[in-house]
Amino acid sequence: MVLEDDLSELEQDHDDAKEGFWVFTYLDRYFEVLNYGDRVVVTCNFSVPEEATDAGRAAFLGKVQKWVAGHQAKEATQTEAEWKPGVEDVLWVRATFELGNGMTGKKIHDGYWHFCDKYSEDLDKQVEKAAESL
Repeated sequence: MVLEDDLSELEQDHDDAKEGFWVFTYLDRYFEVLNYGDRVVVTCNFSVPEEATDAGRAAFLGKVQKWVAGHQAKEATQTEAEWKPGVEDVLWVRATFELGNGMTGKKIHDGYWHFCDKYSEDLDKQVEKAAESL
């Protein structure tokens, strides 16, 4: 119920996300959806400018984390920004939708689309602002 039928062709294997893993580009942004069974995690990835120093990378991450902390994704149990595990210079913003406590497939679906559309658009603007200060 989270993904539309036309994305089913994009499903891939993932060691941890045994219920499903999808990777796609939407609105020129790179997304991943990981279904763990008890929760669905939707991520949006952003590259950090190559010229960034370690101090600049830390400041960049801090600015995005501050914005994310004040702007949780719709219906998400948790929204976080961090470096993508195992990938250098990629910012990983993820929204987690945990099943239970009134979370329904429809709420996950609505949260997923909001994250991919409006939230990622606003997030993209914040990432650009943070990158300008590098």
